[in-house]
Amino acid sequence: MRKNIICLFIGLFLSFIILEIILALFNPLAFRVRKNRIFLPAKRKYHFINNYFPELDKEIYHTKNSLGFRGPELPKDFADKLSIITVGGSTTECYYLNDDKTWPDLLAQKLNNYYKDIWLNNAGLDGHSTFGHAILLADYLIKLKPKIILFLIGANDVERGDLNSYDKKFALKEKQINVINEIAKRSEVVSTIVNILSDLRARRRLLYHGEMKLSNPEFLEISSSRIEKELQAQKERYSEGYRQRILRLINISMAGGITPVFITQPALFGEGIDRSTGVNLETIKVAEARNGKLSWEILQSYNNVLREVCKSNNCALIDLAVLIPKDSLYFYDWYHFTNAGSERVADILCNELRGYLDEKYPGFIKR
Repeated sequence: MRKNIICLFIGLFLSFIILEIILALFNPLAFRVRKNRIFLPAKRKYHFINNYFPELDKEIYHTKNSLGFRGPELPKDFADKLSIITVGGSTTECYYLNDDKTWPDLLAQKLNNYYKDIWLNNAGLDGHSTFGHAILLADYLIKLKPKIILFLIGANDVERGDLNSYDKKFALKEKQINVINEIAKRSEVVSTIVNILSDLRARRRLLYHGEMKLSNPEFLEISSSRIEKELQAQKERYSEGYRQRILRLINISMAGGITPVFITQPALFGEGIDRSTGVNLETIKVAEARNGKLSWEILQSYNNVLREVCKSNNCALIDLAVLIPKDSLYFYDWYHFTNAGSERVADILCNELRGYLDEKYPGFIKR
């Protein structure tokens, strides 16, 4: 028995080493965060045949430039451009929209009608939270130094208590080391497992690209007292960590000479009736034990933190969560934009940005 146990441990150890080597040479899952570092997919072209989302194009082309972002290549006269980079998760990257139909690309097209020398790139990364945005800023964007960064944030930070331990470590306030996180920094195997678990967590929180049941919906009534209790729990467990991560984005940006502009996170669920289907978006069941109203109130609690931080730090804020209508014409699931939704987002952002750009960068206005 003793020999068998020893052989078993030796076998597991050797298997771990072999798997570590294989994943170091080639990781077929291609996670963008490994060992607490971001790996950007530079010069990549993706081609999808869409048989799942009828609201989207049948054939989809998704291209990354040499920076690992979506958009035009870095020009030689970059310092002379009105340079803008969009940062966020999947609702910014628009993974399943064609290159010329993402809201950042459409925004660039619309801004070109009013300003000269616009250069805009989409640095959105599917699944990324404000913690990942801070790493992206520190590792890549500070060196690039665009004039403006648009941050669309919120969805990937909802109920992310695991980020709080990262926050403390990032700020060098935590003396005790989280063993799993430290191992994940050095091990491809552990890092891959952590990413898989994060992906599963995102699926439970409806952040994957999925289907809504608006044609055959289930409904759920939730009391006001239950909603208040849930919101209080959000405030006690997650709000302060989220606040500190937003402040970190502001501080890193401004220290690097970059102006941050923040955008609140919209979603289809929430208030009133869906304009296209007539479905009640408050009482519709969107997750286990949660209806649209509760889910929206929770998301809005994070948007409220963003609103408060921007106001107290004199940062520009575009309240997209309020400005975009609750209409399934604009969403192919609870969070992600259709082509029409992307167009509407670009219109809203262009209109909201124009006053700000006119004031801050009058030299780029087309006369």
